[in-house]
Amino acid sequence: MRARNSGSSGYRIAADALEYPRDLGRYPGMNRLATLVIALGCFAACGGGAPPKAVGATGGALVGVPITIGLLAPHDEVPSYGFDDHGALPAISADGTLVAALFHEYLGESDETMDTLAVWRVADGERVVTIGSGDDTSGEDAGSDDAARAAARAAGRAAEATAALSGQRWVHASGAPAMTPGEDGQSGTIELGDGREISVTFGELTLPGDRRVSLPAPGVMSEGAGADEGCGDVLTVKVLASGDDRAWLLVAPGSKSLGGDMCQGKPAAELAKLIRLTP
Repeated sequence: MRARNSGSSGYRIAADALEYPRDLGRYPGMNRLATLVIALGCFAACGGGAPPKAVGATGGALVGVPITIGLLAPHDEVPSYGFDDHGALPAISADGTLVAALFHEYLGESDETMDTLAVWRVADGERVVTIGSGDDTSGEDAGSDDAARAAARAAGRAAEATAALSGQRWVHASGAPAMTPGEDGQSGTIELGDGREISVTFGELTLPGDRRVSLPAPGVMSEGAGADEGCGDVLTVKVLASGDDRAWLLVAPGSKSLGGDMCQGKPAAELAKLIRLTP
């Protein structure tokens, strides 16, 4: 397994296993004390505090909360630091201009096992933030200088992720429409709840008005003449968040088929897309 773009900037593409809140099974047997110490250290560095509380409304306006990103420590099965969002993501900024999601990359989904925070701008669907959680530590001895440096880099990235969210208050995204798979397992529909629907076939979404949008190929060829070309198929789509007026959807692959050993899976954060349904 190799780390991708492990420079000091901390901006990396990596993620998967789209389960919200975090699938704690990713960290069996974790040293919880070490995790707590690291997370508290990040809170101090970030000026963070308690996990977000329930969101209320005042006079019809949404009232959001700040989000602090902590750290989860690496262990034998997941040899890299993870981001801890305390169950707050995916979330929409209280002013409705941004949507943020946290992706968890699992060994076997791609060549990475770290987490990624990504933020999109609702107005045009542009991704404006991508921050990865940390380096692979599988070859480093606990307590070594290299391990300490990796921990410091990961804490810095958690602080950077918190800073990227700090300019807004956030409302946890809930109530997003789900895809209903067809009998063939390769197509389905997304009911928007207002009489409109989206049909999905192999990762291509047919939107109201017959406009078509496709998710990227879920893999890339790693060897041979087709190296670096897209490969594999998206089978189902997961809606991570949507606007209250269904003007946009944040979608990512729910399941995919890579079709062979030469097709290397891409990180899910790289495949997710914000799709506007109205101009």
